[in-house]
Amino acid sequence: MLFKLFIQKIVKIKILLMAALVLLIPYSYTAWGQPKSATKRLCANPIMRVYSEGDSYLPIGSLLCEGDRIHPINNGGKVDVLCFLNQKFVQLPSGSITSDKCQEPTANTEKKCTFQTLINCPKTRGDGENKNTPIVLSPYGNVLLDRRPIFSWYPVPGATSYKVYLTAYNLDWQAATSNTRLPYPQGQQELQYGIAYKFSVLVLQGEEVVGSASSVIYVPPENQVQDILEKVKKVNALALPADEAAYLDLDTVYMSKGLLNETIENMNARIANGSQNPTLYRVLGDRYLQAWLPQEAKRAYTKAIELAQSSGNISEMVIAQDRLAKLIESYSQLPTRINAAQ
Repeated sequence: MLFKLFIQKIVKIKILLMAALVLLIPYSYTAWGQPKSATKRLCANPIMRVYSEGDSYLPIGSLLCEGDRIHPINNGGKVDVLCFLNQKFVQLPSGSITSDKCQEPTANTEKKCTFQTLINCPKTRGDGENKNTPIVLSPYGNVLLDRRPIFSWYPVPGATSYKVYLTAYNLDWQAATSNTRLPYPQGQQELQYGIAYKFSVLVLQGEEVVGSASSVIYVPPENQVQDILEKVKKVNALALPADEAAYLDLDTVYMSKGLLNETIENMNARIANGSQNPTLYRVLGDRYLQAWLPQEAKRAYTKAIELAQSSGNISEMVIAQDRLAKLIESYSQLPTRINAAQ
């Protein structure tokens, strides 16, 4: 009888131990080599994303924050990542993630054109001081991938028509329109790789030219364009959430070459698709600012604040409010003559 009771106690202990092991398995996997799909990592302020297999714990597509670690499967191996700070794809060995592994591009001494600095700005978009000077809206920025871009500008009060010119050593065409948007004419030769073009829009009242603005646009050499397109393909292959890919990875790839037109158009496509993501609107505001379009930036920041408030995203709301406050402080009187387009 005692022997039987002893056996029953052993069986109960085994059952309890097995139950405990079942409960501990997820935690032991996390500590000692978890399956790559076992946990969802949280990273509030990502500085890079994993773009290759080869890490013991991190699946491809994982976001990395300061203090995270790389654990290559192979001894001495490396993991491909996209750095959001310096806008480059790099390979990292085993070790802790720190921001200096993706040093920000501002570390160099070259000063760039931004709305706040007004330094090294290579183009004229229309300053808004003369009521007859058109403010160029698109193409955004100087460097493009699109070889048949859309030309657009804000309406000028009293204008009866506009005339658009595009000139370079190998091309010279003009087109008249009563609209403030002109798709690239199908009958004209597309923009060529590695050539700079001067785009001008003239404001007419009847037959009289009363104002004008111009911009320089440029398509990089073909090998550089193909390199960018390969990186875009690499991002798209991850099948990331569309909004996140637009304002984070694709924006990083495009901005590595100053492609304001592509990243702004891409984020606007997400908005047209119904995006209600406050971060996307906030980053779009940043890019409009770099494109020298403060009114568009103001609208984007304002929408970002509204969406962040409604969704309870306090951290994003604070960032967008700070951006908007700095914009208003830098340029206290935004152009009033374009209010009708708001």
